[in-house]
Amino acid sequence: MEHVYTREDYHSTTTPTNEVGADGDGQLASANAGTYTTINISNFTLYGPDAKNYRLPTTFNHVPTYVEIWQVAPELTLTSDVQGTIQRGQSFTLTLTIQNDFNNVSGLPTTDQVSFDVENAEAISTITQTDNTYVQTFKATHDTNVQTIKAKAGVKNNATNYKEGYQTLNLTLPAIHSISYQFVSGTQGKDLPDSITKLLPQTTTAQEGQTVSPTQPTANQVNVSDGIWTFAGYDVNQKALDTDITFTGTWTFTANAQTNKKQSSNTNSKPKPAQKNKGIQTGITTHTTLWTRLFSGSLVICILLFALRKRKLSN
Repeated sequence: MEHVYTREDYHSTTTPTNEVGADGDGQLASANAGTYTTINISNFTLYGPDAKNYRLPTTFNHVPTYVEIWQVAPELTLTSDVQGTIQRGQSFTLTLTIQNDFNNVSGLPTTDQVSFDVENAEAISTITQTDNTYVQTFKATHDTNVQTIKAKAGVKNNATNYKEGYQTLNLTLPAIHSISYQFVSGTQGKDLPDSITKLLPQTTTAQEGQTVSPTQPTANQVNVSDGIWTFAGYDVNQKALDTDITFTGTWTFTANAQTNKKQSSNTNSKPKPAQKNKGIQTGITTHTTLWTRLFSGSLVICILLFALRKRKLSN
């Protein structure tokens, strides 16, 4: 405070209204906001036509006065060093700036008079101050159930020269997408058995913007009664997440060698000839059968005639 008792009419070229006046520099006990009832004055000087008639000290201490310095409402700006979306688990720094028009650094809040309160992130540093800026570093949550980081920073109610005041800032976390799986048969006419579908990986999630690779099945070959199923791979090796995705895995079937041989044997075997109906003969077979029957009948007749003749001779 300078020239707190100066009266401008003592410096005018016209006749002063008062015969004597004084000028001096006043200093309060502190520059902080508050009420002061005494002041110290230095460089005390008298002015006016009668000033030469007085002799006063140039310094006065504890002069009664009443000076009130009010707290001011802070003008705040809150920013983040990460622009756009913050990845889960990513570190970021918040900066709180207090407008300081008079460049009075000594009157600014101290680090214990400002605060950073951040939801869905944890502080990984203390608050540091450089002139009228305050910074603190945080690490974003890994929780996939939240989508936003809410930050609130400002001057607390224990600040000396500033009223309590805060600024808020919302930071966006990436959207979460699902990663699912399906298996298909790569062999025509063969459906996947349950032993294959049981190997499907579980559905998982990941945040948007990540590039993910599919989870491999716990087994690449599965034996069944008639052959072997072999995992041939997924449709792609990796995908960038911008929506829900599904990886498609293909299995191929190879039949057992014994099964192949049997199938081949069944394919190459000759068909059995059609069975002929009994009693129906044609061509040479029919004539041979007829002569056989005629010869057999003649032989029986001859035997009978011979037997009768022999009996007659005996009588």
